[in-house]
Amino acid sequence: MPLALAPLGTANNIARTLGLKDTTENLLRGLAAPQKRPFDLGLIHAPWGASLFLEAFGFGMFAQGLAFYRPDAPKSLLRAARAAVRTLKHYEAREWLLELDGEDLSNRYLMGELMNTAAMGLRLRLAPGADPSDGVFDLVLVREDKSVGIDDYIVKLTAGHLENLPNVTVRRGRRLKLQWDGLPLHFDEEIRGAEDGSVLGGSEGGALVVEMQPGALELWLPQTIHPEERP
Repeated sequence: MPLALAPLGTANNIARTLGLKDTTENLLRGLAAPQKRPFDLGLIHAPWGASLFLEAFGFGMFAQGLAFYRPDAPKSLLRAARAAVRTLKHYEAREWLLELDGEDLSNRYLMGELMNTAAMGLRLRLAPGADPSDGVFDLVLVREDKSVGIDDYIVKLTAGHLENLPNVTVRRGRRLKLQWDGLPLHFDEEIRGAEDGSVLGGSEGGALVVEMQPGALELWLPQTIHPEERP
């Protein structure tokens, strides 16, 4: 069944990645003669079972902050600010064992995000070149680097060019294998793992695989769209 989008959310990351920036009325009117476009999904094989995501799957700092925030609770700017301060104040890089398409990328990372769209969360534009119709993920890895400060991250994130920092690497691939030890992970706004590293639901940590599902959805877009500029 084909799907059409109306950007009525808070961040509208999917709609913005696809260039849907007009009024809802004009976007719906443009579906009289739609452009048909495939949309990829991410499929996670994990100790808790199988899960799908639209925007991003990640580990490290952002996932930890999301766990502190508790996205299942009612939205709260105050709680979001407290979660951000708590995460930035105490979070340290950790060793993560991972492979992308069979290549070992294990290292000490502050965070890693497997992006299907250009942005995630509250418009965090981590992968401006990501295209949810190209059949590959953009893996954004932030290594430990004491010379890069909080101000550097804020400036680059605001400009949408986090990849320009010396400790940030962007790789493209279809299959991520990750050794999970129970620390928080997120896929879109779902959380698995607990703040203290214990695993939710009595499950055990272990090998986790994320695979690209190319063209899993069919989107109908209006004839006139304005895709975000790509590098």
